[in-house]
Amino acid sequence: MRATTEQLSHFKVVVRDQLRWGEMDAMGHINNTQYFRYLESARIDFLSHFSMSFGNEGASGGGGDFALAEVRCRFKVSLTYPDNIQIGVGLRELRESEIIQQSEIYSEKLDCIAAEGDARLVYFDYAAGKRAPIPDDLAKQLQAYLL
Repeated sequence: MRATTEQLSHFKVVVRDQLRWGEMDAMGHINNTQYFRYLESARIDFLSHFSMSFGNEGASGGGGDFALAEVRCRFKVSLTYPDNIQIGVGLRELRESEIIQQSEIYSEKLDCIAAEGDARLVYFDYAAGKRAPIPDDLAKQLQAYLL
């Protein structure tokens, strides 16, 4: 899905989500842990474009898959219910055996980027039990998503 806001136009993948009342904390804003869940959902949606199995088929079938090695979030403004968000996802770096994914969470109510996140994902060969180079055909597909 393409962004409906110019602020996310540099991303080829944009995931929409809706904030839920139960995601707020006692301070009346969306709990910080929820931001990581939004980023996770967008990360999974992004990887699904490449038919990734997220460890399930890779682990049981002996194939390769990406494993999350590191995730960060920079909170810029507090989100509050009700609101709709858009999460842009792309790649900042493509390395031999890992990708650095970049994301931004845009608040439709506030009309601004509410948070920025990144994740380091390592390509893992489950049969060998270790990190492996990203297959060439997959690396070529991923190149189209470099920011």
